[in-house]
Amino acid sequence: IRAGDNSEGSTAVVTVSLDAPKTQSLVRDVPAAYNTQINDLLLTALAQTITSWTGHRSLVFNLEGHGREDLLVNSAPPARTVGWFSSIFPVKLTLPAGDHPGERLKSIKEQLRAIPNKGMGFGLLRYLCRDDAVRRPLAESPSPRVLFNYLGQLDTALPDTSLFRLNQPPTGWHGANNHRTHILEINGWIIDGQLQLS
Repeated sequence: IRAGDNSEGSTAVVTVSLDAPKTQSLVRDVPAAYNTQINDLLLTALAQTITSWTGHRSLVFNLEGHGREDLLVNSAPPARTVGWFSSIFPVKLTLPAGDHPGERLKSIKEQLRAIPNKGMGFGLLRYLCRDDAVRRPLAESPSPRVLFNYLGQLDTALPDTSLFRLNQPPTGWHGANNHRTHILEINGWIIDGQLQLS
């Protein structure tokens, strides 16, 4: 592997998981106590990890979502579509001063809720906006080198009687020579009641 190579063939994958009781606490107990979603918890953990590693209080990364947000339902009913629309947009999170986990979680939650339309407009403005003064700065700005994507509770996606089963862990084929868009890509999901991150 050459220095600076960022091809699919140069990657290494590390997968970690929580046991089922800790995952259930993460999914059920913490969100109830702080009125949060699992993504808020995972992104707080990501911000704490990366900022302690880099020594900065802020983290800029790309957040990937499924693109099937509630705001699209009236304009493009999703019932007759298949798959995800995958929205990817940059996010900057800043940890508050202090070490209280609850305060950090609440701060990250508020920062995420402040993103207009859950980031759905970013790609539209960057690629389709006819106003050059809007589109050009977005297109020319460097893309964050970290990507985060929480895929959801995959073990509830198919009924037990389904003809199909999920591949564990979720994988896909990538050509070894393909250039990767991010240096660090973090994907999370829940399968068999356990949170897994790779």
